Amino acid sequence: MSILTLAVFGQAQNTGPESAIRQYHQALLASPAGEDLGPVIPQQNPGATQPFNQLIGQLLRAGAQVRFGRITKQLPDATVEVAYLRPNGETWAFLYVLRREQGVWRVDVEQTARGSLNRS
Repeated sequence: MSILTLAVFGQAQNTGPESAIRQYHQALLASPAGEDLGPVIPQQNPGATQPFNQLIGQLLRAGAQVRFGRITKQLPDATVEVAYLRPNGETWAFLYVLRREQGVWRVDVEQTARGSLNRS
């Protein structure tokens, strides 16, 4: 029974909005130039999102711990609070915007980049 429970939770971990953000993070680290950003909504103005992508990539490469906060779903959209905790104590927080399209969660980088930015 415990194996079945772990398998179900393990599978569920890779299907929600947080999973899309994790995949976006992995894509940023694998492709710093931004050729492949993983599960993102096609961007209408890539130049507007480049600084955001660079910042998130820098935070991840600097060893920031990623903490997921409140998730709000109003299908087909969702928002996820994400904090990046740098080793020096600095914290950056963003409200990620996502959309579920054809059964897949995708990060709306443009909306996320336009959203609130908090640093402490």
